[in-house]
Amino acid sequence: MSASRVVERAHAVEGWTVTSTTTPIVRQERARAIERATGAPTTPEMLFDSALELVHEKSGVSLRFEAEDALRAWRAHGLPAIQVAAAQA
Repeated sequence: MSASRVVERAHAVEGWTVTSTTTPIVRQERARAIERATGAPTTPEMLFDSALELVHEKSGVSLRFEAEDALRAWRAHGLPAIQVAAAQA
């Protein structure tokens, strides 16, 4: 993935730094690697390596949200696949 296509923005809010990283849709090779790493039978058609991170400056506590981690948790909990309605022509 081209670094120029990755956009990172950070904002400080009441002792927290909130950073968003946005990326283009991942390539098929990356999607397959995520499937192997997470054990997911498939990935969403439009999968991004984007992330949202919150860091508490005083304590150093951080929370990071990424699609790969969400897929891993979905598999670990044995949740059913989401059904998406097909578009009407």
